[in-house]
Amino acid sequence: MAFSKGPSEKTLKLRALGVAAVVGILFALLLHSGAMRNLEAVTYDARCRMSPAPELADPKVIIIALNESSLESMDWIGWPWPREIWADLAGFMADQGAKALFFDITFETSSMYGALEDSLFGEMASSLPTVFIANLFLDSAAAPIPGNALIQLEGASEKGPLYPSARFPVTEIAAGAAAFASPLVQADPDGVVRRVPLFFRTPGGMMPSPGFALALIASGETPSIEGGRLHLGQNSIPVSDDGTFIPRFMGPRGTYTTLGADEVFEMMLAGDTGAVFEDAVVLVGYTAVDLFDLKPTPFSANYPGVEVHATVYDNLMTGRGIQRPNPLVPVAITVLLAMAIGIVMLVVPSVGGSIAAGAVLILGYAGAVFVMFKNGVWMDAATPLSAGMLALLSGAVEANFRANRQKKFLRSAFGQYLSPEVVAQVVKNPSVLTLGGERRVMTAFFSDVQGFTSISEKLEPEGLVTLLNHYLTAMTDIILKWGGTVDKFEGDAIVAFWGAPVPMTDHAERACRAAMECQAAHVELNEQIGKLGFPRLITRIGLSTGPMVVGNMGSEKRFDYTIMGDSVNLASRLEGVNKVYGTRLLVSGSTREAAPAIRFLNIDSVRVVGQTKPVSLYTPFKVLPDWSASYEHALAAYASGDFAGAIPMFRAIDFPAAANMAARCENMLRDGPSPQWDGVWNLSSK
Repeated sequence: MAFSKGPSEKTLKLRALGVAAVVGILFALLLHSGAMRNLEAVTYDARCRMSPAPELADPKVIIIALNESSLESMDWIGWPWPREIWADLAGFMADQGAKALFFDITFETSSMYGALEDSLFGEMASSLPTVFIANLFLDSAAAPIPGNALIQLEGASEKGPLYPSARFPVTEIAAGAAAFASPLVQADPDGVVRRVPLFFRTPGGMMPSPGFALALIASGETPSIEGGRLHLGQNSIPVSDDGTFIPRFMGPRGTYTTLGADEVFEMMLAGDTGAVFEDAVVLVGYTAVDLFDLKPTPFSANYPGVEVHATVYDNLMTGRGIQRPNPLVPVAITVLLAMAIGIVMLVVPSVGGSIAAGAVLILGYAGAVFVMFKNGVWMDAATPLSAGMLALLSGAVEANFRANRQKKFLRSAFGQYLSPEVVAQVVKNPSVLTLGGERRVMTAFFSDVQGFTSISEKLEPEGLVTLLNHYLTAMTDIILKWGGTVDKFEGDAIVAFWGAPVPMTDHAERACRAAMECQAAHVELNEQIGKLGFPRLITRIGLSTGPMVVGNMGSEKRFDYTIMGDSVNLASRLEGVNKVYGTRLLVSGSTREAAPAIRFLNIDSVRVVGQTKPVSLYTPFKVLPDWSASYEHALAAYASGDFAGAIPMFRAIDFPAAANMAARCENMLRDGPSPQWDGVWNLSSK
């Protein structure tokens, strides 16, 4: 019989690599177009929240907050508060030795109590370096900007909007200013503030932001821009051509020392601050919701604007800040990561191994992105990781297709095997070819080769045929020798049964002896296939005895002589349960009862997935080992909940199941059994 193999293995693998390349290029184009901007912003915010560093915040940056408590405790004064309060505050800060003072409050209208109050405020503000707000305008609707309100910044580009006018505090207050600053912030398209302009272009020079103005005062340095970085003394801070700065937010709101205005006024009355404000940079601003100066930031949807300015100041003084790489770098990384995963899927022979290796690449890049962020670099995460995951998914689908293609070829080649008993029954009685089945008590046999998928992926189909011919012939000969019927081959797996079509009373004993002989035959079998260059094979077998339906199942034109039922399913599950205990042959309690001539060791009691009734597990021996009694004593201690007593008994036995049971007891002793513990282990997978 001829079989069509379809495209070659090399063609299929190269096709997978091509898909990965297309995925990488597609996502690179999406990144370049800006379509991934919002998703990238979400990942950036997550990085911020995952790596707060409040311990690095300067304790000498102090915010005096006009919060709800302050407004409520001083509502008898009315709003806005008299300028005399601010004058007293400025004088107090000067007396306390504050380094600088910033009012994130506009004073564009004269005091309702007269110009004398404004003059007093301006005079007191001049007693220490004080920064006031100047609101910039893109037209000439406000006053021209005088030169003493600006800074000269060498190397600043001409990019960004030009602001020809501004509104300043009233003349009497402005006279006390050491500097003016624009509090404008720049929100991203999703409304979140992640970038802050450090300066603003005007016809006569640059007006600083509040954080920048305070840094200039505190450092006493002359700033300059060169190579995309702002140089301020010993610090070099990344800044874009238009003056935009990405601050490193150190934590949620309240990261910087924040005192309510009412608290500070009480301290002023008491006259004892404990040198809180000595050498401090003090920022006064709104934090109450009703005063409308809360900004969405990566940490919070209601982050005080005054704390944004405090963050910028702290960043500039410590040389922190977030740098964005050249836009072509994440584009290249997107393509390279997708291609790397494609190459891994091409080179690693096993499906599981290639998927694991691809996942390691993705997780490795994610980890690198996080580490880079902690070191001040914002590398794109959303696009490269999305491309990587799609490349991995497409590669996994392609690899699975290749694996299934091989298995389909093997099933086509070997799925027509029938036992001689079935052939004899058909010759003697053609009526058995009609559809239908009958219920009998029989013993089902399921076997599978450990790690066969990995083995098969390393061999060409012709090599697999040679290997399987040796293996299946050896196993089938033993099954048929003991009167079994081979139901089907599924690649390396064998399904067989005893008790049909020829009835037999000792079907359980025959199945056990056949299974033990199959295991014993591996010594000679592995020696034979080893000489042909094939790897050593290990087979796991499960047996179960009970009622099942046997007969022809299918359609009028295509049917199989097969078995069905819960006992059949249990045999299949027991084959897999061997992996849990490190055993190679497990039988159910019903099989043990039906084969009294065989010696068995009780391994454990479990509930398999899909069944609630406990199943006792046994493994047969020609002669029980001398440690069998010790194992059953240890098992009894374990089942009764005496895990501490069971551990040394299990550890003293050189048997894989004993080692696994000892490890389980140690876990149970550490974590404690579940409240429903009844001595039966509940399996979580098939």
